[in-house]
Amino acid sequence: RRRLERHFSIAVSEAEMGLLRDMANCCTWQWSLAAMEAYEPSERARAIVDDIAAALEGAFGAPLPEDMGKPLAILLESGLARRSCELLAPNPNESAVKYEAMDGALLLSSVLCEVPSLVEAALFSPDYARLVLVLLDYLEATGAMRCYRVGLVVNCGIDLALWGAHRIEKLSSRVQVVDVIAENEVLSACARPSSPLLDRFDFLVSFEPLPVDFPSVTISSLVDERDLERIVEAIPLWRRGREAQVPCERVRLTVPATPSALLPTVHRDLVASGAVSLGLERFRWLVRTLGFIRERSLVLAWCGEGVERTAVHLYDLDGGPQLAGKRCAQVALLLVHPDDRGDLTPVTERFKRLLESQGADGTEAAEDDFFPGFPELRGA
Repeated sequence: RRRLERHFSIAVSEAEMGLLRDMANCCTWQWSLAAMEAYEPSERARAIVDDIAAALEGAFGAPLPEDMGKPLAILLESGLARRSCELLAPNPNESAVKYEAMDGALLLSSVLCEVPSLVEAALFSPDYARLVLVLLDYLEATGAMRCYRVGLVVNCGIDLALWGAHRIEKLSSRVQVVDVIAENEVLSACARPSSPLLDRFDFLVSFEPLPVDFPSVTISSLVDERDLERIVEAIPLWRRGREAQVPCERVRLTVPATPSALLPTVHRDLVASGAVSLGLERFRWLVRTLGFIRERSLVLAWCGEGVERTAVHLYDLDGGPQLAGKRCAQVALLLVHPDDRGDLTPVTERFKRLLESQGADGTEAAEDDFFPGFPELRGA
């Protein structure tokens, strides 16, 4: 409001500001297919989309579909307009993008956040999440995300075996049922000193608990969405004991109550410990663009240049500042080295489990605990 008043040398009332906010929100959802077809985005928005398309094709080997170009340009133009007016438009899907789809968002961000024109645009966090949401379908189509090999273990009729294999693959493109095997075959294989199951499957799925020391998930005969959640929740257990665990480093920091002191303090400790070789301005940009607030934690997941080693960093804050109306009690960082981006699902699932166990009141965050931006950190 103050910026508008200075720019136009007029008084702007609260009612007028409310109208501007409504208009900013409308720019994100009042689009029909006909309107998108008729609209011509600005040259700057189109140029940024071209840069994004080139970066994605270089990273994943697949061109961006032509029908994605205009929606991305429209989203970019809307985001650029809101940035110039300093108006945030909340994104109801931001939590789904940055938290539920953290592995895909992390992989996309490792490419997008290296595009100079997109970095220069300095979009607000909700507008950046809108771009990622559109690109998740592209990422899935490229096959860049690891597809896990499942052995479906059955002690039942052929109907349930075929139904289970069909439903598992339909509910998740990340899971491929490579074989349906009988329970006695599994028990016999696991009884051998060197089990051949390790070479055939990443984990097993069964309708009844299996008495074997091999990663396995038990689902119901309905094979519904809750069963898929069980499979996803089991990701940190896959190949347990056979893959290096991501180290977790915990530090207690005393920071001033002013938000502007938070990011420099955290950045200074990360650099001093050898965790990152990022400049402060780059670190600020990453937090503002990729970060989100969950309960009383400021969370950032980043995979890319400047990360020296893959690790989780937890900063418990003494005297933390107020962010989005609540005292920030913790900064939680998942930093992934570029060499480890081949399979981000296990590390992001472990990180999310850790976040859920770190809740300030021991419960999961409610939907209204996810905030669209961090205006308090703009000068941080």
